[in-house]
Amino acid sequence: MNEQDIINEECCDTLSNDIAFIRRTRQLLKQYRGFVDSERAQGRKCTSYSRTLFMNCCLGLLFIPQTKLWGTPYFSTPVKDFGIDTSSFIISGEKAGDLQLRDLMRHLRNALAHNHVKYEYNKRNEMIGAHFDDYSGKNNEHLTFSGDMTYNNLEKLVLDISREAIM
Repeated sequence: MNEQDIINEECCDTLSNDIAFIRRTRQLLKQYRGFVDSERAQGRKCTSYSRTLFMNCCLGLLFIPQTKLWGTPYFSTPVKDFGIDTSSFIISGEKAGDLQLRDLMRHLRNALAHNHVKYEYNKRNEMIGAHFDDYSGKNNEHLTFSGDMTYNNLEKLVLDISREAIM
């Protein structure tokens, strides 16, 4: 990296604008996928950690957009309109029914923030899904949400939400 690249990167990384942070996070995922594809195209063995990177990037792609879009009509959309299977979703002991996006995002955010996520892997050790639990109370005594999502559905949903936040 030359000196001008370092200066440009520092300027970009010091922006406190939420939209810029979301855009940089999306670009980070794209850049990493390009790196892995390039390595493989050149015949180099390259283990991809793109799904791990994506889960780490949820701060910029889920937490910030959730705050930015909270009161908008977009967040009142039923989750089923995003093609998400809600059959495993339980809210306060009952089937979730017509769960709205803002409620799902709040539960996912809480589960991620409090490390109440269990990941599911295939035989190649590639993450294929996640189970999310959200609790209330001082000692997490009340399970308020429980549900499973495939990695592909989670990625699509989070990227759709982040795209909406930067529009």
